[in-house]
Amino acid sequence: VARGLTERSGWVVNVENRSGANGSIGTSEVARSAPDGHTLTLGLHGTMVVNPLIYRNLPYSFSDFVPVVGLIRATFLLVASPDFPANSMRELITEAKRRSETGINFGTYGAGSSGHLAAALLSTLTGIKLHTVHHSGPPILNVANGTLPLSLEPFNLARPYIREGRVKPLGVTSSARHPEFPQLPSILEVVPGFVVPTWYGLLAPSGVRADIIAKL
Repeated sequence: VARGLTERSGWVVNVENRSGANGSIGTSEVARSAPDGHTLTLGLHGTMVVNPLIYRNLPYSFSDFVPVVGLIRATFLLVASPDFPANSMRELITEAKRRSETGINFGTYGAGSSGHLAAALLSTLTGIKLHTVHHSGPPILNVANGTLPLSLEPFNLARPYIREGRVKPLGVTSSARHPEFPQLPSILEVVPGFVVPTWYGLLAPSGVRADIIAKL
């Protein structure tokens, strides 16, 4: 997004990664920034919908922002380390039930993140035990090096890891199979009721003038 905006506008667009607390740290900083159109944030359902529902003292609200443009609707991939015994969702459920006393570690991007809630939903729907391990950065790094068995990752982030064989996909969280991996079943095909979509859009601090929003 930043590269495309730079190429089309001629502006210098810098990206600052402020991770942590399921995205609320960086999002709150944008909420407090000057409403001049120079600072934007990537809004998504986790920061704009989930966080306000699960955090009591969230330092921002949806009213602190004005939408600029919707970007994409997206999905997640459930990925496993190369040496994990299961190669499909059915095998994962079987393996997890075999480990019913100890459970299986499941990496997430933090408490309340899509991965955290997806793990809870998957546990509820199947009866398996998953231990969520919260990370401040992408848990797929630990999945790829074999120190973490599972994580739920944004599709675009997981794609190159899958193509390079560094992780293996077990399922996609959309209601239908993804056209890039048509052989990969949706988790819904194995676990009725399991659908975890997401969306992304650009947001500006509330108070930015309408003409600036239109230009952006």
